[in-house]
Amino acid sequence: TFDRRCALVSLLAPPLLLSPLLAPPASNPHSSIAESSSFCYLLLLLLRFERYESGYRSKSQESTIAMKPNIGEEKGNEVSVDVEIKNGDIEMSSKRLVPKAEDVEVTIHGHKHERCRTKDGKMSGMTQEEKDKILQNILDPDEPMDFTVIPYLDDVQLAQLIDMIQPTDIPVLIQKFRKVVGVRRTQLKKDLTFRNISYRKGEITYLSGVSGYVKASTMTCVLGAPDAGVTTLFKTLAGRASMEAVVSGEILLDGTHVDESYGQHVGFIPKDDLHYPTLTVRETLRMSIRMRFGYNDLIDDIFKKFFVEIILKLVGLGGNIANTIIGDDTHRGISGGQKRRVSIATEIVAGHNIILADLLTNGLDSKTAYDLTHQMRTVSRAKGESKSFMISLVQPSPELFNLFDNLLLLSKGRCVYFGPLRDKAGGYPVLDFLGSLGFAYPKGKSIPDYLAEVSSNPVKFHKSRIPRVQLKNGDFTLIAEKCEEKKGDKTKKSLIQKHAKIIADLQHALDKTAVMGHELENVDEIDEEKVELIGQGDTERGPVKIRGLSLPNNVAMEATESGSQLPVCEVQENEREVGYMYLIKSYKESQPYRRLGEELWLEFEEKMPWEITKNIPKFTTSWFYQTFECLKREWIVKIRDMQTIIGKIFQQVLVAVILGTVFLDLGNTQGDADARVGFIFIIVLQNVFGTTEDVPDIMAKKRVFYAQEAAGYYHGSAFFVAQQLIKIPFTLLYVFIYILIIYPMTGLQGGAGSQEFWYLYGLAIMGVLTSQAWVLFVCAMAPNEVAAQAGAPVGLVIFMIHCGFLISTEDIPVYLQWVSTISFLTYLFRGAMLNEFDGLELKCDSDELVPPSSVPNFEITPPNGFNGVQVCPFTSGNEYLQIYDMEGFDPDHEKNQVLYYLIAFITVFNVMAFWALVIKPHELGDQEEPPRFEKEAIKKEAKVTESEEKEGNEKKKKHVSYIEWKNLTYEVVNRKDKSQRITLLNKVAGYAAPGDMVALMGPSGAGKSTLLDVIAGKKSTGFITGDILVNGKPADEFFPRMAGYVEQFDSHVEFATVEESVYFSAQLRLETDDEAEIKREVEHAMESVGINHVRSDMIGNLESGGISPELRKKTAIAVELVMRPTILFLDEPTTGLDSVSAMAVVDTVSDLAKRGLAVICTIHQPSAELFSRFARILILQPFRAGEERGGRVSYFGNVSMLKDYCSDMKLGKLEEGRNIADFALEALGGPREQPDGKVLQPAEVFLESKIWSESKVRLDDGVFATAKKKNPGIVVPEYTSVFAKGPWSQFKTVMVRSYYSTIRDVDTLRSQVGAIVFMGIVIGILFWQQPNDQSGATNRVSIFFLCLMFINFSHSYKINLLVGSRASFFRESTSNMYRGWVFYVTQTCADAITFIPRASLFSIMIYFFTGLSLDNGGVHFWIFLVIINLIFLQALTFAELFSFCLPNVQLGQGIFTLTLTIQSLFAGFLVRESNIPEYWVWLYYINGLRYPLFALTRNELAGLEVDCPNNEGAVPVGPLQSSYTDTSNNTIICDASRLGDANCFINICPVTSGDDILERFDMTESVGFYIGISVTIIVGVRCLNVILFSVVNWVEK
Repeated sequence: TFDRRCALVSLLAPPLLLSPLLAPPASNPHSSIAESSSFCYLLLLLLRFERYESGYRSKSQESTIAMKPNIGEEKGNEVSVDVEIKNGDIEMSSKRLVPKAEDVEVTIHGHKHERCRTKDGKMSGMTQEEKDKILQNILDPDEPMDFTVIPYLDDVQLAQLIDMIQPTDIPVLIQKFRKVVGVRRTQLKKDLTFRNISYRKGEITYLSGVSGYVKASTMTCVLGAPDAGVTTLFKTLAGRASMEAVVSGEILLDGTHVDESYGQHVGFIPKDDLHYPTLTVRETLRMSIRMRFGYNDLIDDIFKKFFVEIILKLVGLGGNIANTIIGDDTHRGISGGQKRRVSIATEIVAGHNIILADLLTNGLDSKTAYDLTHQMRTVSRAKGESKSFMISLVQPSPELFNLFDNLLLLSKGRCVYFGPLRDKAGGYPVLDFLGSLGFAYPKGKSIPDYLAEVSSNPVKFHKSRIPRVQLKNGDFTLIAEKCEEKKGDKTKKSLIQKHAKIIADLQHALDKTAVMGHELENVDEIDEEKVELIGQGDTERGPVKIRGLSLPNNVAMEATESGSQLPVCEVQENEREVGYMYLIKSYKESQPYRRLGEELWLEFEEKMPWEITKNIPKFTTSWFYQTFECLKREWIVKIRDMQTIIGKIFQQVLVAVILGTVFLDLGNTQGDADARVGFIFIIVLQNVFGTTEDVPDIMAKKRVFYAQEAAGYYHGSAFFVAQQLIKIPFTLLYVFIYILIIYPMTGLQGGAGSQEFWYLYGLAIMGVLTSQAWVLFVCAMAPNEVAAQAGAPVGLVIFMIHCGFLISTEDIPVYLQWVSTISFLTYLFRGAMLNEFDGLELKCDSDELVPPSSVPNFEITPPNGFNGVQVCPFTSGNEYLQIYDMEGFDPDHEKNQVLYYLIAFITVFNVMAFWALVIKPHELGDQEEPPRFEKEAIKKEAKVTESEEKEGNEKKKKHVSYIEWKNLTYEVVNRKDKSQRITLLNKVAGYAAPGDMVALMGPSGAGKSTLLDVIAGKKSTGFITGDILVNGKPADEFFPRMAGYVEQFDSHVEFATVEESVYFSAQLRLETDDEAEIKREVEHAMESVGINHVRSDMIGNLESGGISPELRKKTAIAVELVMRPTILFLDEPTTGLDSVSAMAVVDTVSDLAKRGLAVICTIHQPSAELFSRFARILILQPFRAGEERGGRVSYFGNVSMLKDYCSDMKLGKLEEGRNIADFALEALGGPREQPDGKVLQPAEVFLESKIWSESKVRLDDGVFATAKKKNPGIVVPEYTSVFAKGPWSQFKTVMVRSYYSTIRDVDTLRSQVGAIVFMGIVIGILFWQQPNDQSGATNRVSIFFLCLMFINFSHSYKINLLVGSRASFFRESTSNMYRGWVFYVTQTCADAITFIPRASLFSIMIYFFTGLSLDNGGVHFWIFLVIINLIFLQALTFAELFSFCLPNVQLGQGIFTLTLTIQSLFAGFLVRESNIPEYWVWLYYINGLRYPLFALTRNELAGLEVDCPNNEGAVPVGPLQSSYTDTSNNTIICDASRLGDANCFINICPVTSGDDILERFDMTESVGFYIGISVTIIVGVRCLNVILFSVVNWVEK
């Protein structure tokens, strides 16, 4: 389409032809429309021209354009116009609606462009002068966009042009693009207002009465503590509120209530980054702009591409990054910070006027965060723009904070301030407001950090809490008072007096405004009875009742002396609640609140119905375009995953070859007929059950689909149709390969290419498509992947049971006949059988004739013998079909009916899947932290006596460690060229001594996390060179004992509580066995990071919900702190945390460092106060110069010397008041251009500096060796074991967690137990009380085979669980928490806790429902119970094997399914041993399914007597003679009418005992033998599993 538009410029060559268009007659009543150059551009977009082979030159030099406005046909801001265009042999007319707008400027050059593309579609060489001219045109705000040049640029030239654009040029470009899309801009609304937003979920109120607005061309900042409800507010405003929540309030756009088009006006950037992992960055952005910007006549794809390139430049994702896949846990892609920028860019390119961004800068370094936000501000300020942003931040720098216009401050779900961020004088109104309430702003603390802390604990900054001297100076350190039992009386008196005074002051204010009753009713966990004011609140007005304790303020000292106890911590908790209530009530009585009310009701007044403009549709693109784009995306994803495609083809070829050789050249005997049936059954099932491999892929896409559908990318139906359509070509390919191989090899009827061949191929295709729809339906209904993996095979097994192979349709109970009717496999099997057996001639070998000549009465004359007569049971395929109740109809008609039924099933199952995926309400998990206060009991448990604290501190001071690294280089293999390596770290050096806090900083992609992983020994891939010394020696296997490591992305066991996770780490990593000491450490670690209030909460995950990401991060830190490390590594420990939590974490770590801990951590966006806690800093510069690659050190030294260093080295000067951390990244994070044009590389400058020379000398001498010389008394940790605890202690601890994790996984347990009960009922009813007749005997074998297959397939869910636990196991095992085999054994024991009851329940249901043998006192039942338990254990064992030896879930599931398919083929049921070719018989003997199947069968059938009641199942032998004379001398002719006459026919019972069936299936060994072999296989594979689990590591770091 781009090329066709380019051609039109050449066609419309002569300027004179355009003059009627540009200068219409004045008499034309619609001349203003014609004068609009936007209409000229519309003409360009209306035409579609095919490419000429010779290039884009027009064949004709004359063109005629005629425009005829339709007078009076106006529709709003649009008018109908008739357009006729003639050019040579091209003639075209169109009737279009065009805008009246006159502000759109587009240039159409009248001359034919001399530069034309060649046949390959590329433009001939472009000189630098031409590039500069194009760039000048683009960047000149007074010049209209030249659309005749840009379309000629290919991607490379476009990228070159983008490289010349500076970030400051972005607003001009966006403004010019806005002119192109002026119509849509006028339709989008500009102002967002929200009034009294309340949000309640269950018993918890997250928001209450929040109001505010987002005005056009403004930036609004939202601050609040983690429990302030910030994320909830953003989700509510974005229309993503939980379906379980009760939401009230009003949201208006330009004074009108929101409608279905809300998503077009308002964009939302959530804090979780959800993208297609195998799409590149550029493809992701192009998908966003194409789906949401709109594909209409006013903007073309070429300009969308150009706009995407501009945004890539804006957010720093250009170059090679743009062509890199996003990646996920199984695909290595871009970094976490770059993923965040992708999320931002996808919303910017969508063209929203209003963008809501939750934690916008999460994961970005401070410089990138500032630059990105500054660009947003510039865009919002651009002339003619109306774009606005509402952004939540944590730990923003003052410079970034000052970029905003308005501020919304939340506390416990309430608004405590909304208003301008700065006033005209440059002051901060929020500080004035808080100051008027008695809250003091401490000098030296950044304003955003102060506000966030006020949100968390207002009373902390109240003037009554601050000593007067410090309050007067404005420079003070806030006192954090602890609840301690042993304090002097004087201290206790002063503390109690102080707290009593605070409460009296605050509650007096509350009393005056009557806040106690109605204002708190929506605040969770605040009970007005807890804080009750009695009297007036001062020292002479009565007592203050605090948590039930009445304490007169003027007798606080006397009360204490007389024995009344008032623990300080109780009063402190109460202060927080009272202070919070005081703050929200004061805000509602304040001037900012009244001003907000006036603005909401006057400036943003709701419009009257007649003032409301026409709403735009929900989507900017048509449904067909959405489907096409989704289809194109899915095609890219499929083709890019060539590993899966090749693997699937290999799987199809392998199975087809095996089946073809097993059933090679089937004949026409009775045995071959049986083999054909088994073969057809396998053909039907193999591809159908293979669709369960799609479950992981579907579940991964489901999350992205939910997010993108809510974001307005497409209608759910477009995504659904694309998902189903993209499967068709690949299904056609896979099934064709499969059928093409097996059909000629097995000699099926007709041969390859025959009508029967294509019919079977069509049946297989329809079966797969139906099964795919079923699997999609199950995945859409399932709460998680494990449940989907367990549930998908259950329905297929039910359909399989009723298809007519395992049990004849006549034998199915009447009340279950409907299941057979709705089973698509019934029709699939029926069609395949008719296709193969209709018209097939059958014969018998000599040993297949009945009766066998060995029977005693074979030669005896009738009626007592057979008179030597033998018959062939079936002589044609049509007769054979009687066994399966397929006789008495027209085969051709029936085959057509089967096709119609299958088409109906495909339709019905797709409708079911569509309803479950699209129509049924759905959402992602909720992880917001609810507003609440810490409980009194928890605080009491956290008390530590001085003696205990000192004792613990002495232990922590005992050992110290030094770590140093020199010439450290890290390389990885280039995935595009395996022979090359990519250098990520280049000769990095540094060290950390006891007491040091070293910050690793650098721009995104510099290698900070990589360096931390390498030093900490956590890298599992790549090539490391250089030296890493710990206490003067190379890091060894004992290193994890002394080092703690906090990951950037938290990997917790989701079904453990917060306290259990910390306690688990303490039990395994502390050498002490003293339970009291372990609990003290746990309490200390949890209180240090502030997670006491969620100690009993389940950690959870993103799908099902759980604690917030901030709390997950804190939990990860506590897990490492509790081990008492001497070296602590932290990868971005403060990312995502509010300033209060971040400071609490850093202060805790700082306290540990003061006790001798060496701390190394990467950090993003540190505030000045937080940055001041670090003594030393290492800055990495991403270096790309010549042959040098990878992150290099641009500074390593003391933070105090950084300012002078940069100044001396001409790398920049620190401005007064600027955050030094931001300055450091700007000065040292990249090349610095000097006034003389010279570019300085900070990494090279550093190598010439004195600081590096001193550090190099220290590293060469050895940091530890030097320290040891100065202080010989240094004691370093020494260990004799790599583990802190022995195997038995490890087993007990891990076993407890495994047990709780298993029983708490309710979704998995529910799906497993539900499947067991459901299948038990279905099988039990279907085979209810089997008699000892012919069908009953064979049905017993079918029951056992069915149970065996169901149990094995249903345990595929274990693969998902084990692969999902890899990250947590990698973290724990590399930290030397436990031995690998201990973890494996505990998992087995935990599994046994659940599978033994399930197996027992299943055994009881199957055994007694089907009426199996109870002879010999029920011994057979107990043996049956043991065997079923062994099958459950074996299924788990094989699932574990494939999860350990394969890299991902997809391959694990695929190979697991393939293995079960092959094993079922050679298990002795579908193909007997005598029919298996010699070259495949080894698969029969090593088959894990065969031995339990044979054990079950022999346990039941050995010695069982079988008969043929009423000749059911008997085979009539005869006629024994042609005729005979009866007693009346009448001649009786023996024909078919005499079947009941023993003189003509004798009915023979084929099976007279269970031993006959055992002999038929070659089950000659004892039950004990088969059980013994099964146990041997299980033990052998489990030993292999232990080895694989301990040795193989699939986690790439």
